[in-house]
Amino acid sequence: FERYHLMQFTGLLDKNGKEIYEGDIVEAKNWNPMRYAVEFIEGGFCFTNPKLKGSPIDINLMLSSQGCACSVIGNIHEHKHLLP
Repeated sequence: FERYHLMQFTGLLDKNGKEIYEGDIVEAKNWNPMRYAVEFIEGGFCFTNPKLKGSPIDINLMLSSQGCACSVIGNIHEHKHLLP
């Protein structure tokens, strides 16, 4: 099982209808344009980025904000190079 990484489904979809899982890397084009990793922190899914100082961004807040267009571009297990 060392080759496999279980990733929990967030219950949300990206702008293309693709399911968003913990460990995915998403790219936001409109709201705070940047690449983020999806993490489960303190009972909720969040977007994180090493360049951000402070608290992670609540995934529901970001995806429900007007004009947010996030898309899944990979995951941290296979495409870690996509994050800064």
